[in-house]
Amino acid sequence: MYGGIAYHHVADNYIAIFSRFIPCGVWEAIYIIDWLLQNTSDLQPRRLHADTQGQSTPVFALAHLLGIELLPRIRNWKDLVFYKADANTIYSHIEPLFGGTIDWDLIERHWQDLIQVVLSIRAGTITSEAILRRLGHESRKNRLYQVFRELRRVIRTLFLLRYISDPAMRGEITAETNKVEAYNGFSKWLSFGNGGVLRDLIAEGVEVRPEDIATLSPYITSHIKRFGEYTLSEQAPPDLAHIAGWEVPPGTASVERDEAA
Repeated sequence: MYGGIAYHHVADNYIAIFSRFIPCGVWEAIYIIDWLLQNTSDLQPRRLHADTQGQSTPVFALAHLLGIELLPRIRNWKDLVFYKADANTIYSHIEPLFGGTIDWDLIERHWQDLIQVVLSIRAGTITSEAILRRLGHESRKNRLYQVFRELRRVIRTLFLLRYISDPAMRGEITAETNKVEAYNGFSKWLSFGNGGVLRDLIAEGVEVRPEDIATLSPYITSHIKRFGEYTLSEQAPPDLAHIAGWEVPPGTASVERDEAA
């Protein structure tokens, strides 16, 4: 049996543009751009919000090249590295944030390689999913990996600097990602009955049609006890040391055997 995760792209008006299933245990960022490019609806967003699982440094670079502004919600900020544009520049208040310098010559030398990747994705000869998988596992000696790594450092550093300096931007990201959480909550309430909501609605006289029930999940788990059955007692536990014939001297944490036992 194989499991999967339903992944939704939700517009800012709370409507899901489209949904896909992805395998369990994968980094969601691998899929996020490909699906956006395959979207054929009237809504063609150019700003993309996601949580931590929906972003990575390769995604920042590729989204930028494809004309998509990635604005994710990120945790574990202490693990992120900012990169300077120039090693000789010293910043008065944020200097401790930076841990490296951008290699602009590398980006310039291989800019055509970056453009070729974008053109291939646009032409449909390769997917962004395939590129992101390769960039996530490719050897650091690979030329494409190196130039993508350098560009993504640029784009994500710019985003991080904007994030810490722009309260309105932080508010927008929180609000938009909360819309996704609200959509997920509504989907659970509608599709899984929310632990008896449909039963209660029927009892209140609300009409529930067969075609509505046909869309519900058949995986009912309320009757399954995943962790077995346990009998709890309020009585004090027995003196196991006394039963086993062990003596615990006062004021110590060690256990010694009673020679008379």
